[in-house]
Amino acid sequence: MYKAETAFIITPAARPANGRILLRTTLLEVPVNSKTIPILVAGVLFASASHADTVVTSNGDALHGQIKQMKDGELEIGTPYADVKLPWEQVRSASTDGSMVVTLTDGSKLIGTLSTTPSGKLSIQPQTAEAPVAFPISAVTKLWPGDTPEPMLKVNGYVNIGVKATEGNTNTKSYHGDGEFVARTPKNRYTIGAELNYAEDNGQTTANDKRAYARYDYFLTQKWYVNTNMSFLKDEFQNLNLRSTLGAGMGYQFIETDDTKLGAELGGSYIREDYSDDLQDDSSIAARWALDYSQTFFDNAFTLFHHDELLKGVAADNDLFLAYTRQGIRFPLGSGLAGTVQVNYDYNGNPQGDNAYYDTTYLMTVGYTF
Repeated sequence: MYKAETAFIITPAARPANGRILLRTTLLEVPVNSKTIPILVAGVLFASASHADTVVTSNGDALHGQIKQMKDGELEIGTPYADVKLPWEQVRSASTDGSMVVTLTDGSKLIGTLSTTPSGKLSIQPQTAEAPVAFPISAVTKLWPGDTPEPMLKVNGYVNIGVKATEGNTNTKSYHGDGEFVARTPKNRYTIGAELNYAEDNGQTTANDKRAYARYDYFLTQKWYVNTNMSFLKDEFQNLNLRSTLGAGMGYQFIETDDTKLGAELGGSYIREDYSDDLQDDSSIAARWALDYSQTFFDNAFTLFHHDELLKGVAADNDLFLAYTRQGIRFPLGSGLAGTVQVNYDYNGNPQGDNAYYDTTYLMTVGYTF
């Protein structure tokens, strides 16, 4: 028969820089006998193993787990229960059992085990130095686990396809495809993309347009960058053989995290329009504005996105005004697949011939994201 008695469970707490181990005791009412003693011992050992990294916040809370990364002023630590994110400015001390790559405000990188000094500074024992190096917590811009720096090149993108066909009383076909690829290094960002639309109604073509674009951004600081861009559009129903744009300007990256991106650009562009059916070709100098926004909600439950680009002729007698907008919601389907509900709106303030001022396209597509 089991007898309920009082037992103390002793688990490790934070590990200060002086090497002493502080112990935390928890008072539990548990049934104690020869069979439960090994279970209690295993619990102590498990707790000791799981508390590899320790972070203490400014209000005294201690988090134990594994530091996954710190960048853009936000620390992510994995605990046995959930991943926790908190502002780096709220961290008072940190220590790790494993190696970390620490990037400081001057761009230098240190690799080693992280700890906190009695004076409140962070300290790291570099692999190539005999003595530890101490620095203020505010001097840290990035943390990356392991003994190799965070990958210098990051890539992401998507490819979407939408198809619709009917037969019988009506015979229609429509195809849509779009994709984008982005490569990012600390100083450079390369973007290329394309989209196409084609539709038939009872054998008659009702839509046929293609667009491709490319952008290059060079970051002068963490937020400010120089931008160059180009795009090419061919649209049969606007009698447009080719509209090409070439532009340059400045951009500001308000936010750039794994979950949220927000950036804006302002500059100028040269626009060349080549029309068919004896319509007059044209060229213009235009002011350019662009906005990119995307944000993921509820642990990747869905992502909202919006992109717009506006081009306005700068000459007094130039009534050119072009607008391209893409907005929608993207939700994961598993294994990299994603569904997208999207609205495209294109506006031309000076259409040629009998063409309308705008085109609106409503899309439901399935694609792959990476």
